[in-house]
Amino acid sequence: MVSRSPSSSAVENLLQQQQLQSLAALVRSHSSSKDLNIARQIHARVLDSPLWPNRFLANLLMEMYGKAGGMDEAREIFDGISHPNTHSWNILIAAYTHNGQFDAAQALFHAMPERDVVAWNSILAMEAAREDFQAMKAIFNAMPAPDLVSWNGMIAAFSQAGHLAAAKEMFDRMPQRDLVSWNTMIQAFLLAGQIREAEIMFWGLPDKNVVSWNTMIQGFGEKGQIHGARELFDAMPWRNIISWTAILSAHSQRSDLSQAKELFDAMPERNLVAWNAMLAAFAENHDLKGASAVFDSMPCRDVVSWTAMLVALAKQGSVESAREIFEQMPQRNTVSWNAMLEAYAQNGHLEDATLVFDRMPHRDIVSWNGMVAAYTHRKMVIQAKATFDSMPQRNNLSWNTIAAAYALAGKSTIAQRLFDTMPGKNTVSWNSLSATYAQSGHIDRAMEIFHGMLAAGLEPDEVSFVIMLSACSHAGKLDRGWSYFALMTGEFKLVPWAEHYYCMVDVLRRVGQLKLAESLVSNMPFVPDSKVWGSLVAVCVPQEQEMERGNQAAKNAFEIEPGNAAPYVLLCNLWGKIT
Repeated sequence: MVSRSPSSSAVENLLQQQQLQSLAALVRSHSSSKDLNIARQIHARVLDSPLWPNRFLANLLMEMYGKAGGMDEAREIFDGISHPNTHSWNILIAAYTHNGQFDAAQALFHAMPERDVVAWNSILAMEAAREDFQAMKAIFNAMPAPDLVSWNGMIAAFSQAGHLAAAKEMFDRMPQRDLVSWNTMIQAFLLAGQIREAEIMFWGLPDKNVVSWNTMIQGFGEKGQIHGARELFDAMPWRNIISWTAILSAHSQRSDLSQAKELFDAMPERNLVAWNAMLAAFAENHDLKGASAVFDSMPCRDVVSWTAMLVALAKQGSVESAREIFEQMPQRNTVSWNAMLEAYAQNGHLEDATLVFDRMPHRDIVSWNGMVAAYTHRKMVIQAKATFDSMPQRNNLSWNTIAAAYALAGKSTIAQRLFDTMPGKNTVSWNSLSATYAQSGHIDRAMEIFHGMLAAGLEPDEVSFVIMLSACSHAGKLDRGWSYFALMTGEFKLVPWAEHYYCMVDVLRRVGQLKLAESLVSNMPFVPDSKVWGSLVAVCVPQEQEMERGNQAAKNAFEIEPGNAAPYVLLCNLWGKIT
């Protein structure tokens, strides 16, 4: 009998290790693709390996399937592991949570033979994802040894749901904090619209990192504080690609595409994220020509690029072109399917939206909410409620949408009952119902909802006041409009966005207060766009003493947007009425 020498055994072990690392690298390299078909192909290659079964590879495969939505395959692999370790259990719990299968995640957690802090944090993240804050607090309090990830996760969950007081309480109770804790709390203040408090914490932070700066820039941008965002960007001691992308997005969110493009052109380096941000900026601002130019110039594209182009086409009502882009996509993810569903729904193609929903290989909560919204827009309340009842899980948007469905259908009693039973109502929930009533012409009811929110102890945000001022504008309620504007800037110390000023200008325009409207436009803390100047032309009375004002407004509008002749057309019509 010939025995192997120690050296040949070592060589064999080395070869096995190399093969193992090669297979592991193969699985890891395709995990980010989130493509179920590719995942199955990789799985088949691993199964053919002489190294299988192997717990290390099994854990990697479960992780890959979890990212691709293949939970049946992930569970089958887990059940096939003879001795799953704690890491195996944690991977499957995280995968269930990621795919919205919360009950399965919870059952697995309770079945674990022993739990580490990662398992506890996974189940904590699960409760945060379904916005069950009572359960989240109970789990946190039951944790034998919460770590910084646990504390930071609690702060982030509370802040993202609009519960600033609870987030601040957790922050104050922390036995120790890291920079993530401070950055998360800064973000909590920004999400709640308390920019001044965020600034105080930011400037008092001795060890700011680039994440701290980027968080402030993104927060200012999302709240419409473009000047503050730009000042921070200019003051940064160092910047990364996220900094550039954040300030670019801040300008695009305020429809300042020329400045966004200037920043994009000035970027020292551009990665795919930057290209996608510029593409999304054109898409969100309904600039199909600009979006197409960026898309065609991209050195490479990913699923985000293709989806952004689809959105750009859908926003222009080019549903057939959007469908063609969808069909041409090299790969699709759930976001792409959701975008196609929304494209059909928003353009009135309900049957096509339903077909897309039925064809989806994997649905998330956005998909379900999209279908509820599609039925809501068509006032098909029975179908909306049936879809809502079928949802595997719901979030605030789900409840907001179904309440809106009944409100739009004139069933205000049922809408109110649904709203009253909604778990975890926040400012967004109140804004949603208020906006629904305002858009359907029930202005007084919209205002009642707003004041009900104040009575419930929730603070309104900038969106709340956009809804109120817009309602006042359409109803011609000048005094109420001014009172809301004063309430916003006085008691709640919110800095007005351009939209707030535009609403007030429109109120003044509708009640014939042209001189006051012109004064407000002239004193805005930012450059008014052509839409505002055009609205002033529209309100001019065809009398010679007011036409000079109209001439100047039309000139200002044309200087900002030379290609838009509408203000001059209005002016010509007015002169025609005089002569």
